[in-house]
Amino acid sequence: MTDIRFIDRPCGAGKTTEQISTLDPRKQWLIVVPFLDEQTRWKEHAGIPLEVAPDDCNKTDWLRQNVLEGNSIVCTHKLFDLVDLDRTDLSEYELIIDEVFDCVESIHGVKEEVFERVYIGEGYASVDPATGRVTPTAKWIAHSLEAEKLAATVRNDLYQKAKQGSLYKVDGKGFFVSIVPVELFTSPRSCTVLTYQAESSQMVGYLRRLGIPFRIDRSDDEAFKHGLRQRLVVRDIPALRDTQMTHTAQEKMRKEGAKKVSTSLLNLRKRELVGVEAEGIMLSCNKSKWHDQDDNPKGLFAKGSGLSKINFLPKTTRGTNKYRHCSHAIYLNDLRLNPAEKEWLGWSKEQEDLWALSELLQWVMRSRLREGDYVSLYLASPRMKALLEDFLDNKKEEEVATLLAA
Repeated sequence: MTDIRFIDRPCGAGKTTEQISTLDPRKQWLIVVPFLDEQTRWKEHAGIPLEVAPDDCNKTDWLRQNVLEGNSIVCTHKLFDLVDLDRTDLSEYELIIDEVFDCVESIHGVKEEVFERVYIGEGYASVDPATGRVTPTAKWIAHSLEAEKLAATVRNDLYQKAKQGSLYKVDGKGFFVSIVPVELFTSPRSCTVLTYQAESSQMVGYLRRLGIPFRIDRSDDEAFKHGLRQRLVVRDIPALRDTQMTHTAQEKMRKEGAKKVSTSLLNLRKRELVGVEAEGIMLSCNKSKWHDQDDNPKGLFAKGSGLSKINFLPKTTRGTNKYRHCSHAIYLNDLRLNPAEKEWLGWSKEQEDLWALSELLQWVMRSRLREGDYVSLYLASPRMKALLEDFLDNKKEEEVATLLAA
């Protein structure tokens, strides 16, 4: 059984640096990082050769070939998720994952009645009553080559996920999720994950849901919290207190609703942020509201905000030092799990809150907090502000400990 462990230490505690310095040249390593610049960091500072995929190649084929040759490798989360497990043997590798990533993703499935009548009733699939895992039958496999002809009845994209073993149905809800193949974690010799607040991550929830053993080596974070209390100034955006800022709510906003957001940002720019260089500000919201189709900062929130030249970071950004110069941060998101993901994980509202807090902490720690400097954080969501303040004030510690032990 693969030894899966999480090294749980606060952001900026040197987890990555320590791991880079201890790579044993007698072993085969597969290092998985969030971003391309982190690949460079590992390659340049490791005491052993690490292969990195060139730009002009089929990266999945490149990875498989390097595994066949037994080379030590550093790749991104995205490439790791594409490993062809049928043709790639990771059994000789020590796996290090720098920062957790989402292992469960909601997908657009079919209506409950259609699934029961066609997929189950006509014998294309079976569903494990305990886990919800959808498995294609011989009938579905036999007809897969005619997928285009069957498109109106049985979707080929669902077949591909079911064939891979990654399609799960949420009992009685009409929801479907696609999960990362668990063999990515269980087939290597060992699996070490570097992160902070592992217990509230989706990855731990995923492993627990599937009954995969793991352990968490957690360091005391009281000094980290004390430092945040001293250096992080938490503020709200009064004009947006009554505005819904979930992912869905932002997507539904049209010109009138978005104008309220951009005007609030402009007022912030003219007052609290006056004199602050754009390069020193980081911001997060739905990407579609900040960028246009050409990926320029001309979305509805950016227009008229006076902030189009700031650093935009996706709402769940982790594991990068690129923005450690930023002194001001604006977080417009009210983080909520997709209902299908939450249902499959079996999480309560309190567990969802802990996940949202963890993602916010990871995001704001991309700033110059990593350098020990002061940062001002502006939050649009009263809920997100309350979660962060409770964490900093050590409120509900007993309740949190009970939830994490459940």
